[in-house]
Amino acid sequence: GIYWVTIADENGCEGRSAFTTVIVNPNPTPVITASGSLEFCEGDSVILTATESASYSWSPTNETTQSIVVYQSGTFSVDVINAEGCEGESQAVSVTIFVADSATITATGPIEFCEGKTLNLIASQGDSYLWSPTGQTTQVISANQSGPYTVTVFDENGCASASDTIVITIYDNPEPAITANGPIEFCAGDSVTLSTGIYDEYEWFLFGQTTQSIVVSNEGDYWVSVTDTNGCVGISDTISIEIFTVDSATISADGPTEFCDGDMVTLTASEGSSYAWLPNGETTQSITVSDAGTYSVTVVDANGCSSSSVEVEVIVNPNPIPIVTVNGPTE
Repeated sequence: GIYWVTIADENGCEGRSAFTTVIVNPNPTPVITASGSLEFCEGDSVILTATESASYSWSPTNETTQSIVVYQSGTFSVDVINAEGCEGESQAVSVTIFVADSATITATGPIEFCEGKTLNLIASQGDSYLWSPTGQTTQVISANQSGPYTVTVFDENGCASASDTIVITIYDNPEPAITANGPIEFCAGDSVTLSTGIYDEYEWFLFGQTTQSIVVSNEGDYWVSVTDTNGCVGISDTISIEIFTVDSATISADGPTEFCDGDMVTLTASEGSSYAWLPNGETTQSITVSDAGTYSVTVVDANGCSSSSVEVEVIVNPNPIPIVTVNGPTE
């Protein structure tokens, strides 16, 4: 207001002073505004700004700028002094920062396994989930390919935590192939060797042998199961072995095999594709024999299988030589 004073001296005379103007400035009432929500996740921030003034003093940070960046929970206020030197304090503002629990991944089995098996990965408890690299959003996923896996877990406040990386290794199953050292169709009495590649373990079917190679002399379907150094199992394709049975070679004679010198007998082999006679080397199905001896034949059938006959003995008896005696003159 405007102030003056009137005084009277001892003589009763009065006098009045000049006017004096007194100005009382109001104290400032600073207001804090926030650039966003006052509740947020760890790692985010909010900017607190005071209304414009000549100077600032923030509590509890002691910063002296009009705006401050807040990264932690707490109660914040600001004292200001305006251009007239008047001081005012704001109301307190509470900032709450949510801290998410650390995300983890639990595997339900070994993280190195063979193709065809499965492994479940389980994220720690949360409100929602995002897996990399699959993009799945469930708490549990099945890992069916090799590579690194991580999960981001979001809690009820929307705060995210990323797990450490877990690397899954899926081994290919072996694909064994069977090779034969000769034809897989052959005559009874022959054999073929079946082999596969180099692995840690083998099991052959039909007969359960456990070697890399087996010798086969029986007809049937064969395959092999192998286990490699990673413990992965592979089964080969089936190979079929066919064995040709051979009819026993026989010799039939068109007459007695014992006869007089000058006679003969025809020996005929059982049916076949080719013939080899002993001891004369003839190659026809039938031979005519006039000499004594032991005869046999090897008959080869249409499959190239051979069979040798039992020996047939031919006996040639010499003809008698008559002796003439004379009991008187011959002239």
